[in-house]
Amino acid sequence: KLRRDHRDAMRDEYAQAVQAGQILRERIESLERQRSELQGSLRQTLSGNQVAVDQVVDSRRYEFVLRLERVDLLKKLEMIEEETERRRKNLLEAERELKTVDRLRERWEIEQDAAERRVEQSRLDEFSAARRAMITEEEP
Repeated sequence: KLRRDHRDAMRDEYAQAVQAGQILRERIESLERQRSELQGSLRQTLSGNQVAVDQVVDSRRYEFVLRLERVDLLKKLEMIEEETERRRKNLLEAERELKTVDRLRERWEIEQDAAERRVEQSRLDEFSAARRAMITEEEP
């Protein structure tokens, strides 16, 4: 029971790490889309007859902020992926331990069944021997 609970806890931790990684990947994709849209907007602004310098500067600053956030998220994603791998290994180890315990329990139950059958057979043999003894004593 304890090993099963431990395995289940490891499974939950692994699932949380996988989910955290997925959330970060989605956020990175969102940042990349925002940056792409910003670059498209900036190209349109620069292709016009009049260029709004303030708008270009603001766009470049925002693009820089997006890049910094992306770098930060990539670092976090790397840490999450390492943690996910560590948790995956812990889960595999917990599953191996549980299988080992299950096999030992199964082997013990088989041995117990065999021992019970031997005891029952011994009782039947004793009963049969006693009955034969009674029958032979009754015969004239």
